Amino acid sequence: MTLTDDLVTLNTAVADPLDADVDLLDAFAPAQHLLGGSADYQRLRLRAATRFLEQHPDLGVWMTRPIEQRLVDVRGASSMWPLVTFRVDLDPGACG
Repeated sequence: MTLTDDLVTLNTAVADPLDADVDLLDAFAPAQHLLGGSADYQRLRLRAATRFLEQHPDLGVWMTRPIEQRLVDVRGASSMWPLVTFRVDLDPGACG
């Protein structure tokens, strides 16, 4: 079974994160065990995702920004990349 298969199972069990009424963070949080790492690292990922989404609530819009601006946005916030990867894996065409 692949990570994508696990995400499909998770998405059907929890909620459809592509539904406009579903919060991306609410879909991302229960996927932490699939992404692995210690409990501390999982909490770090969630904190980073929360902070990033506070600044950039729509990843699709964020992905349309010039790359130079996006690189500035993520400087010092590398723990937010699993959130971006999670979103892109759910719907590759939605983020630019």
